Order: sequence, then structure tokens, then C-alpha cells
Amino acid sequence: MTKIFSNDSQKLATAYALLAVFCWSTIATVFKMALSSTSIVIVLFISTITSFLLYFIVVLKKNNFSLKVFLKIKLNELIKSAYLGLLNPVCYYLVLFNAYSILPAHIAQPLNYTWPFVLTVFSSFILKEKFNVNSIISILICIIGITFLSLSAQKYNSENCWYGVILATSSSIVWALYWILNKKDGREVINKLFLNFFFASIYTTLIIISTEPHFYKSLTIKAFFLSVYIGLFEMGVTFILWLKALELSTRSDKISIYIYLSPVISLIFINFILKETFNIFSLLGIVLIFAGILKLNYKILKTIICPKKA
Repeated sequence: MTKIFSNDSQKLATAYALLAVFCWSTIATVFKMALSSTSIVIVLFISTITSFLLYFIVVLKKNNFSLKVFLKIKLNELIKSAYLGLLNPVCYYLVLFNAYSILPAHIAQPLNYTWPFVLTVFSSFILKEKFNVNSIISILICIIGITFLSLSAQKYNSENCWYGVILATSSSIVWALYWILNKKDGREVINKLFLNFFFASIYTTLIIISTEPHFYKSLTIKAFFLSVYIGLFEMGVTFILWLKALELSTRSDKISIYIYLSPVISLIFINFILKETFNIFSLLGIVLIFAGILKLNYKILKTIICPKKA
């Protein structure tokens, strides 16, 4: 009986994980569509507010819609979320959106996906985790891949391509730093995300007031709904689905491996919806970066594909 329930739980976990991966796979395409419809700060403002409202509702629902939960928030929690919310989503997406506004999506997306390599380096220095030969080889493969993507970018925007490449790879640095700081923060995830986005909403409101106070006059319905989509399916609902998958799964590594499907599926959307064409340099760069990611996670892959017999 226990085994039956365990199997059902794992199937449900897989379903949640694959749904989250599918949602994330659409995001690079939606980024380009949104940024071609309106400005970076408007997309950031609307998507951040959308995510904040979602997390607000989720926190209320978890606490039977009692407002008392907000009175229990401690000062140190507010301080942590004040700088975490500034780092992500504000700084992270300002950098990433700028990269997407310069580069084709099929180049910006893999460059942004180099965060596992940056995270490995940060973990070795900050968390004192072991930095082995496998990690070094994986990072070198990734660097070669970035070089090929940079060469490919010159074909599309030779004037600003290097700036776009620097922004896209820098976004992975911001994300890795956020992940490290977040790992040291032991608060419950949903409550933490709610507070982070609460402060992010304040920051983005100040940004929009100071840069585009009358943005609503030129905001199109298309730009609005694309920005809301980003807030829901990049920053909000998808994280909740992913957390639910990890909670239900018997082993987290069985679920975590699905995240590597996202960039591959994303490239399919980019090709068919945005009609972007891939040249030989971009294909080589993409393959090398993903090969490096898989090599970095070789032990996890081996455990899942060839599990040891009891």
C-alpha cells in the first residue's frame, strides 16, 4: 500500500515538474515579444507587481486568509528581503531584459543559462564546497560555448553584440549570487518570496515613477498581458509548481534533472514562433554550453539513468 501511494506521489511530482518546465520553456519567446512591444522598465514593473499579488494571495490562503500572519514578520526578515528583493527580481531582470533587447533570444537564453557554472565557482569560494577536475572541465567547455555564441551575435548586432553578451552572462552571476544568499536564508520559501517581491514592487514602482510616470498612456493590451504572463509563469506560478514537485518527489534529483529540458524546448519555441535562424556558431555554442551543464551534473545523471541495485 505504501509503495502504491509512493508511486502515485512520484507521478504527481513528475507532472508538476514537467508543467513547470513547459511554462519556463515559453519565457524566452515571451521576453522578446514583450520587449518589442514596450520598454524594459514597464515589463519589469507589471511582471513584478503581478508576482507580488500572486504570492500575497498564496500566503493569505495558507493562513486561512488571516491578516495576522503579516504582523508576525520580524525586522531581520524585512532587512533580508529588502536586499534579496533588490537583487532578484529587480537587478537580475533589469540586466536580463537589457540582454534580450540586444541579442536574439536563441543567443541570450543559453548565455543566461550559464548560471550553474557561476554557481559552482561561487559555492567553492563562499560555501567552501569542493571544486574538482570535472567542474573545471565543464567550465572550460562552457567558456568555449560562450565564445562561439559571441561570434554568432556579431552577425545580428555587431555594434552592441559584446555588450549584450556581457549582460546575458552577467545575469547568471546575479542569479548565482542570489541563490547563494537565498540558500543561507532558512525562512519558508513562499513567505520569503512574498516579502522579496513586496520590496521589489516598491523598487520597481519608484523606478517607473522616476523614468516613465505616464507609461499607462502608451501601454498596449498586448504588452500588458505579455508582462502579466512573465509575472505569472516566470516569477510566480512556475516556482510554486516546482516547489510542489520537489515536495511530492521521493528524491529531489529525480525532479531536478527535468530542468535541463527547459532550454532545449525553449529553442523550439524560439525557432517556430520568433522565426530566429541558427547559424553554425550559435549551434556550436548552444551544444557546448548544454554539454558542459550535463557534464557538471554527470553524477546526478548517472545515478538516475543507472541506479545502483540494492
